[in-house]
This record gives sequence, structure tokens and C-alpha cells, in this order.
Amino acid sequence: MADDVEFTCIVNKGDRITGQGMSSQSIYQAVEAYGQRLGTAFAPHDVRRTFAKLAHKGKAPLEQIQLSLGHASISVPPGPVVS
Repeated sequence: MADDVEFTCIVNKGDRITGQGMSSQSIYQAVEAYGQRLGTAFAPHDVRRTFAKLAHKGKAPLEQIQLSLGHASISVPPGPVVS
């Protein structure tokens, strides 16, 4: 499956991305395929969480991380904390 996945993006002269958007399922399949290529299993949320951790370690403002992740609040939901 991993060898069958190819993604292209067309950027026009106005620096706008054109073409069809990706569905949630196609994003999941792309991340899964790249994981298989790397010989590991991970999901889109793992990539999202890694982005947030690296941004925080890089001293990005919490408000910017919040905006990037699409969160309405920077409060942490209750649950286990994984570091």
C-alpha cells in the first residue's frame, strides 16, 4: 500500500494551492503509509502531538501552538499526562 501513495500539490503564480482538498480518511491513509515505509506504526494524532511538543520545547508561545492546533482554549483536558 505504501508504494501506491503519491500526493501532489499545485501552487499557482499567486502562491495559492489549487486542486482538491484531502479528506480526513486520505490524511490518515497518507500518515499510515509513510509509517509503513519507515517500518513503524503511527497515526495522524501522533504527528499532531509531536508538533505540539516540539513547538513547546522550541519556546513557541502557547497561544500560537493553540492557534496552530485549532484549540479554543489552552486549558488541558483531564486525563493521563504522557511525556
